[in-house]
Amino acid sequence: MKRRILTTALCCFIAAGYLAGCRTKTEKYDAVISEIRGLVMTAESDALSVELISGEREEPFSFDGVSAARIAFTVVTITPKKKGHTGEYRYELYIGAEKYEGAFKRHAFRESYSFEAAVKTPNAAALTVTEAQGYVENFELVSMRKEGMIGAETALELALIRLKNNVSAATAGGKLNAEIYIRFVKNSVTSDGGYYWYVAFMPPDGALFAVMIDPYSKEIVAVRE
Repeated sequence: MKRRILTTALCCFIAAGYLAGCRTKTEKYDAVISEIRGLVMTAESDALSVELISGEREEPFSFDGVSAARIAFTVVTITPKKKGHTGEYRYELYIGAEKYEGAFKRHAFRESYSFEAAVKTPNAAALTVTEAQGYVENFELVSMRKEGMIGAETALELALIRLKNNVSAATAGGKLNAEIYIRFVKNSVTSDGGYYWYVAFMPPDGALFAVMIDPYSKEIVAVRE
C-alpha cells in the first residue's frame, strides 16, 4: 500500500511538472502582461476614417512597470476627412447581438473623436455614425489581421528571444520585474505601411525595451534596448 501511494504521488508530481513546462509564453507571463491588443479593424468613406482596436488591458491603465488585473476593452476612433461638421458625433456599435450607443468625445489635440466600451470585440463589428447636422453613415469594419500572420503568442516568443539579455537583467528569483504590452499596431517606423506586432517591456525604472515584428516573415524590423 505504501509503495502504491508513493508511486501515485510520483506520477502526480511528474504530471504537474509536465503541465507547467507546457505552458505557453502568454500563460507563463500572464501576471505581468498589462495589455494584449490583438484586433484592429478599419473602415473608410468619403467623410470618415474609422479604426477599432480591442483586447484586454490593465485597470487602471498606467505605464509604471507594475501590472494590474486586465479588463476587456474596445476603442473606436473616427477621423473626419472634410471640414464643416459640428463634431457632435454619436455612435451605435453592433457586436454580435449587443448594441452600444452614445456620444463620441473629441481628442484634446487631434482632429479625431473616440469612445470606449468595456467589451472585447471578436472578428466582426458594425458601426453607425450620426452627426448633429443630419449626417448618417453605416460602416462594416474589416479586420487587419490576415491569414498567414503570426499571433500574440509567437510575437511574445520572438520578443523574449531577441531581448533575452534585457529580460534576464529585469528578472529576479524567476520573476520578471516589468510589465508587458503586446499590440498589433499600424506601422509607424517605415513608409511601407501595413501592420506589425509591437512587444514592449516596461520595468518600474522606466527603461523600456521593445521590438516591432513583421507578422508574415517574423522578422524583427525595429528594436529598442
